[in-house]
Amino acid sequence: MPNGRPRFTITSTDIGPDAHNDDVGKVQRYLKKLGHLRGEAKPNQLDAETQKALRSFQRTMAVKPTGVVDKATKEALERPRCGTPDLPRDSDGPVAGFVLRGCSYEAQFRTLPTLS
Repeated sequence: MPNGRPRFTITSTDIGPDAHNDDVGKVQRYLKKLGHLRGEAKPNQLDAETQKALRSFQRTMAVKPTGVVDKATKEALERPRCGTPDLPRDSDGPVAGFVLRGCSYEAQFRTLPTLS
């Protein structure tokens, strides 16, 4: 558990279209947290909406966008992450490689100190 938080893991190594199990529910919650799953998905089912979200996640993680959970996708899902969403809530595209988000860094450098 890095930083005291449990790492995201799933037990299934191959989840195909219309699969229905608890791991799919975990993946759905994870994709929602990262901003990929935006629509209404059938709980615990790898439905069309969840497959669309998986393809978005796969493209972000440079994995072949299949819309299913295969070995490469499982590995990408289980990589340690900072928890910052890949997509902002009001966008369908990827965010910049870095973004200042509500940190004090901006405020510290709005004005330059005067030199005597």
